[in-house]
Amino acid sequence: MLHLNVKNETSRLKAVVLGTAQSNGPTPTVDEAYDPKSLEHIKAGTYPVEADMVTEMEALNAVFQKYGVEVYRPQVINDYNQIFSRDIGFVIDDIFIKANILPDRERELDAIQYVIDKMDPAKVVRPPEEVHIEGGDVILWNDHIFIGTYKGSDYKDFITARTNMHGVNYIKQLFPNKIVKEFDLVKSRIEARDNALHLDCCFQPVGRDKGVIYKSGFREEADYLYLVKLFGKENLFHIDREEMYHMTSNFFSIDDNVVVIERNFTRLKNWLLEHGFTVEEVPYAEIAKQAPIRLSNLRTVPVYSASALKQLSQEGAIESRTVPATLELFGGDSVERDVAPSLNQEQHNAVTTVSTAKGFEGDATPFNGIQTRDIAKLLGTPVEQGGCGMTEYISPDNEYEGYGNEVLYNGMTGDQLDFKIFIGPTYYHRLKHMVDDKMHSRSKGPYQMLTRQPSEGRSREGGLRIGEMERDCMIAHGSAQFLKERMLDVSDLYKIYVDKDTGLFSIGTPENGTLKDGITNVKALHIPYAFKLLHQELMSIGIAVRLRTG
Repeated sequence: MLHLNVKNETSRLKAVVLGTAQSNGPTPTVDEAYDPKSLEHIKAGTYPVEADMVTEMEALNAVFQKYGVEVYRPQVINDYNQIFSRDIGFVIDDIFIKANILPDRERELDAIQYVIDKMDPAKVVRPPEEVHIEGGDVILWNDHIFIGTYKGSDYKDFITARTNMHGVNYIKQLFPNKIVKEFDLVKSRIEARDNALHLDCCFQPVGRDKGVIYKSGFREEADYLYLVKLFGKENLFHIDREEMYHMTSNFFSIDDNVVVIERNFTRLKNWLLEHGFTVEEVPYAEIAKQAPIRLSNLRTVPVYSASALKQLSQEGAIESRTVPATLELFGGDSVERDVAPSLNQEQHNAVTTVSTAKGFEGDATPFNGIQTRDIAKLLGTPVEQGGCGMTEYISPDNEYEGYGNEVLYNGMTGDQLDFKIFIGPTYYHRLKHMVDDKMHSRSKGPYQMLTRQPSEGRSREGGLRIGEMERDCMIAHGSAQFLKERMLDVSDLYKIYVDKDTGLFSIGTPENGTLKDGITNVKALHIPYAFKLLHQELMSIGIAVRLRTG
């Protein structure tokens, strides 16, 4: 029976699951790359070969043996990447958590099942399906659990985003007595130097009170400052963008004074030695060139209506080899699935666009080079329009006009409109700017020193601006008191005293209704501080502004 007890990343290591590079499979294709770093090396022809990675893994294994660490290895699966064992499962206290990882990596868990069988079944858990979490995003530090995540509304579009907020909340519920702190990480699909794949790519504790950190790996500076405050800036070793790219923070602690690092991390090595650490150097520069990859290349098979399929077959666009069985969709419309199409790229683009227009599964990618007329030809048969020299394409069953110009009827009267209206597929391009990323609020916060106006911007805990249009809207709705409250009372309210005789500001503070300069004929006014500032700036250039008080 394995007795689990993991409180932090740097305590004495007793047992470990070390991945294997044996039968790692061939170099993946460009289409099979998950992350920008792997893609970069695939294109450059520098992707690591199996023999080099096996050598590096065994060097690490030798260090574990040196320090008496019991090493478990996964059962070898032919042509399967099993290097990154940290991602597939992790231990917090005495609980082993099976990570919900990418579907292509599920078999990695099966390969270490013999290790899991040695654990108390009551201490092995699997999160719900909606929970995404990988071990590289989970770092333990005494009473803290640090979790790397990605909070952007485009999470599902990033294959490099491996842990979601469901994962964070799951850990919070599982360990209510722990301080669970999430960190919003920077993600990129195209530039490896701007992609913090996991939290351990930009932060790693070492020893009893120190850590290695990459500031630009955090989307919010507040997350970085949290770690600075917790550890102390003097105890943090800051790495640069290039060092992050080479996985400098992705080292391993065997004890609170023994650290295993890549042999080329010279700057980190010197810092560790200066602080009294024992440094074990191993090669793993080749392994660091890759991240987990796809193991299969799946493609969807287009589905066409029977009428469209017949038309395409007649025109020679596809071969007539189809699955005998049919699917019943949309009120009995018979749909057949093509399994062996002989299409060039241009024909494929046209065919799949047709399937989209017909309301069935297909490639809806816009701007694929296909012309409207080509789609019209596939959708319908040519019909000459008398005297105008134009050809209209009508489907045999009149269900779809080639150019998408349909006869419509007035919904109130039922009369047919005198002209046809274009109806067709609409494509939406989602913008980078998402509401979830911009929405914020505050009840209190910093002010600008000069104008005493609330600061602007979400990153600076700024207030929400009420501009001219918002002001006019409030006026139009008669919300005068609300407008006064927002733009004056809770903004930059300032109290002044005005001499009723001269209309000028009175200098001094009132004491028993009398100003210190002896003036008694004054009136108190509440004005925006910005107006008071403007007033004084005009006075400074010799313009005497006078205020009416009555």
